[in-house]
Amino acid sequence: MTGTVEGRGEPLLRFGWPERHADWIALVCPTGGFFTRAQLAAFLGVGLPQAARVVRRMLERKIAVERVLEGRKVCRIRSKTVYRALGLDPQRGRWRIGTEAVVVRLLSLDYVVDHPGLPWLPTATEQVRAFEAAGIKRELLPSRLSGGRAPQRVLYFPRAFPVAFGGGRALFAFTDPGYARIRPLRKWAGGHRRLWEALRARGHRVEVVAIVRAVRELRRSRRALDLCRVPDPSPSSGEGRAARSERKRIERAILEGSDEALPVPGDIQSGLRRIAALREIERSVRAWPEIDAAAVWRSSRLPGGWC
Repeated sequence: MTGTVEGRGEPLLRFGWPERHADWIALVCPTGGFFTRAQLAAFLGVGLPQAARVVRRMLERKIAVERVLEGRKVCRIRSKTVYRALGLDPQRGRWRIGTEAVVVRLLSLDYVVDHPGLPWLPTATEQVRAFEAAGIKRELLPSRLSGGRAPQRVLYFPRAFPVAFGGGRALFAFTDPGYARIRPLRKWAGGHRRLWEALRARGHRVEVVAIVRAVRELRRSRRALDLCRVPDPSPSSGEGRAARSERKRIERAILEGSDEALPVPGDIQSGLRRIAALREIERSVRAWPEIDAAAVWRSSRLPGGWC
């Protein structure tokens, strides 16, 4: 396997795991350790019976547990020793999350399994480090404050969706489990706006892929992502439309030498300042940031209606 996944399981070789099995464990652990037997089989290039034997070994060695989730078996790496060996927070394998979150993690993993040659950055720490090395300031990265009591800390790339970066190309994946409509995708894209703009300004190609499992999500995501590729998408809110309209009137007035649309009659500088302010309003409410390419990928191992 090429890309950053290869060799990541080296710290686990001392526990007796074959290299490919160790790489698999290292691949799934950063996002909580969830996987299905079909995904393991695809990664190893073996049939389901062989994958079942690998899972059975994990269960016997008590590094993993397997549960039935909505009619299908889902395995989870939970050994603190394994997480520590990989330099990860051992509590990752202890998090209790809902069905939707599990499906999101499984879908994200499914895309990575089918695209092993991309330069994946499995953890937020690696993502932050890679973008900072490319000259992107940390404040431009998507983030939120951690929950719970103070002191709070900043969590970067909090959705933990797949990110690949290298060779002048940045790929960001959005995983749609099929529980929501277009708003989550729009919010996620908005949170990445400044990062994508900074990357494109530095000559990097920005691509987005929506990972889905059903035809309805496939169609919906295609329609949404098409908007990202419009050179100058129109603001979607009333505030944005009003700002755009006023800006156009002031610009036209300046070009025509008219005073009627200027904030201060006869003062072109007041008009220019107002234009700058209106542009900021438009940017803040614009529905979709610009990207270079968009695609939708549908999982064959986790079909719609699974949960």
